[in-house]
Parts: sequence; structure tokens; C-alpha cells
Amino acid sequence: MFEGERSAVVQAGYLRWSLRGNPFSFLSSEGAPEVAALHVKTEFDERLLKVIRDSLSGNGKKLIILIGRFGMGKTQKLRYVSESLADAERIYVKIDSDDALESAEKILRAFGRPRFPLFGKGHREGGSRGIKILARRVAEAANKIPRLLLMLDEIENVVVSGTKRDSTAFVTFLGEVHSSLRDGKVILISCVPAAVPRLGSLIQRAEVMRVPEITDELAVEIIRKRLRNYRIKAENGDNLAPFTEKLIKEMNKMARGNPRRLLRLARMVLAHLAVEQSRTVPTEDDLLRLIGGTRELAKGSLPDELASLASRSNGVSIIEASRALGTTITEARRILEEYVNRGLLEKGRGRYHLPR
Repeated sequence: MFEGERSAVVQAGYLRWSLRGNPFSFLSSEGAPEVAALHVKTEFDERLLKVIRDSLSGNGKKLIILIGRFGMGKTQKLRYVSESLADAERIYVKIDSDDALESAEKILRAFGRPRFPLFGKGHREGGSRGIKILARRVAEAANKIPRLLLMLDEIENVVVSGTKRDSTAFVTFLGEVHSSLRDGKVILISCVPAAVPRLGSLIQRAEVMRVPEITDELAVEIIRKRLRNYRIKAENGDNLAPFTEKLIKEMNKMARGNPRRLLRLARMVLAHLAVEQSRTVPTEDDLLRLIGGTRELAKGSLPDELASLASRSNGVSIIEASRALGTTITEARRILEEYVNRGLLEKGRGRYHLPR
């Protein structure tokens, strides 16, 4: 099948469910123009917002450390908070270097300040002095803003991935900045658990908030909201099809409460259904088999139940084969392809037939 034909088939597959595409094609919130269309607000979000608002109102300054495993939605929470605080200055910096001085300078530039001279190629010799100067300049810029939320995302890139010297220097920088801030300022840091042992005294002065695993009920709402934003027909907005609550809860169990893993599973299920040629609507058991379970590769001749289906004029689909074999759709595909390789089946437009 040519690429254009395949694309048309896939698009038609999404239309089958009144979807204009795969709502799970992007797993990260960074690809979305705003998170309001994706984010499902939780009690944790409300608590985080309250802590920040209290400090922005002049009740002291605050250092918040948001801890969560990869894929737990830390960046999305930062973006949600930012979109919810239109009455304050918000500065977001993604730490994408393992160099302490470069990372600190990037934060300074986020305030609109010019590049700081890092002592030329030999700046490492003045590294300690440079870090303190950068911290002072960041604090000076921050204190000129009455209400400020400074968000530093993925600091593990320097704190964990950097050298011990860079890690120590960057933690020193953060401590110096926080110490010099006036009331009405909040530094919100996100990191993975592995960064915590490297943060030293920052932990003692910070409010530490650990991102909880998502519940089954929240998983259902996350999938529902993504689907709703891709539905063509408004009346089907809250319909979970082709998913079910039982399937989503099983997916969340497999994802261990990690939203990115959940979305990856949802993307796999929907992408498979989009190219499945069968006119048969998959049952809940079909979809459950798709995400779990294994089967030993069939040996010898075709099983009777599979041979019977493949002998029909329109052949057998992968979903029908998975039912007959009692295995996952992924495993059924693998088994069918093996039978094709052995010459026991022929494949055409997504269906499998007995050799002519």
C-alpha cells in the first residue's frame, strides 16, 4: 500500500470513532499551545496553586520543589499553574544543560538581561565567583517585579547529569537566589526523585510536594478529555469509545499511575484500530487482549478455528484471529505474519487468506 493510501485508511479509521485524528499522538504537554484543553484539575493542583497564591499575595517568599518520576506530568502542572496566575509575572526556564554556569546564565537571560561574560574559555577558574554574581543579578532582577513566579523545569539535567562540581554550584546558585528574594516571590522547581539527595540544604528551606500517581478515576477523565477535544460530533463529546472504563483502568494499572505511560498505551490501541480493516467492532475483550497477555507461537499447520476463518472469501482480520487464538492482538499479528512467512497464509489489505 502506498503511503498516501495508508494515510487515507488511517484517517478513515479515526473517523469511524468520530475523531479527527489520534488525540494521543503527542504525549507531552509541551506540544500543546495551552494545557487547558488537556489538563484535568486535581486536589493536588489546587493545593499547589493555594501555596503559590499565598506567597504572591505578600505572605513571605517561597521555594517549592515539585518531585515526580519521568512522565508524571510535572511540566504540565507548571504550565497549568502559569496559565492560572494571569495577575502575576511568570517566567519559565527549562534547564537543558548539565553546566551550572550556562544554566544560571539562561535563567538571568529569561529576565531580559544581557549575556553575562563567563570569564572567557577559562571561566571555570572563576566558577564559584561567577555563580554568586549570577545569583545576585537574578535576585536583583526578580526583586524589581512585585509578584513573581519563577519556574525552573527539569533541574536534574544539571543536578544529576552534571559533574559533582556543577551540581554543587547550581544548588548554591539556587540557594543564593532564594536567600536574596523579597516577599511576593516564588521559585517553583521540578525534578525527578534522583535529584533530591543532591539538593542539600534546599530541601530544609523548601516546601516539598510529590506528584501522586493518577487514580483510575482520573485516568478515565484524562482519556475522556483528550477524546472530547478530537471529536467531530459535539454530541459524542463525553463518549469514551472506542475505550471503556474497564479498559482504561486496566491500562492505568499497567502504567502504574503514570500519565505518560497511560497515554502511550492509549495511542497504541487507537493507532491499531485506525488501521484494522475488519468491519467488526472490537469488543472490550479484544482491546484488553491488545494491551496484555502472551501466547507461544503456533507450530505446524493452521489451528482449525483460524483455518476456518481464513477460508472465507474476505479472509480473517487480526481482531478476529486474536479472538480465535485467545491471545493479544499484537501476538495475533505476529502469529499471522509467521504463517505468511511459512506459506500457510496470504496477506492482502490487512486481512489474511488461505493460499489460492
